[in-house]
Amino acid sequence: MKHDRDSMPRFFKGWAKPGPILSREAVAEIDPDEGETLDAISGDFRLFQLKKGHRFSTDDVPTAFYGTCWCPRAETVLDLGSGVGSVGMIAAWRLPGARFVTIEAQQESVRLARKSARYNRIEERYEIRLGDFRDSTVLGENECFDLVRWEARLIFLSMRVSWAIIRRRSLVGSRCAATSMTTAASPSGI
Repeated sequence: MKHDRDSMPRFFKGWAKPGPILSREAVAEIDPDEGETLDAISGDFRLFQLKKGHRFSTDDVPTAFYGTCWCPRAETVLDLGSGVGSVGMIAAWRLPGARFVTIEAQQESVRLARKSARYNRIEERYEIRLGDFRDSTVLGENECFDLVRWEARLIFLSMRVSWAIIRRRSLVGSRCAATSMTTAASPSGI
């Protein structure tokens, strides 16, 4: 099924769809492969997912909203355990000037996230890395982020390792916060 951005209205009874307007000049049309869907996530942004298996949920919307409210002027964002990119893509939609680094351990999720980033035309500011965020080599020695987001279920299993990496490496910049689905902490609380 082909998705035509131009066929979707931007205005409805005085209301305008918020967020960045994606360029209509597509380098290459990207369609879902067999077993995939292309779903609306925020404004004009779309997300590729598998038809069967884990799919993004409504929890992802408030998670991205909460983090971006804590740090509305973030210039750099780190997303640990990013999956197919649902929270990161919503945050990227809300923070159109920010640079993102996402870390995901599952190859299939990374493939879908890269496809979504290409579709949403944010590849130049949305870097997706395949790796385990508990591995200290997945991030550069001097990388620092204004906002750090993680998957709460993963942190529950390895909170000491993750917080140790965040503390030791000073990943959170002086501007903002670290956030998960259930927790937000200011840099002074880290």
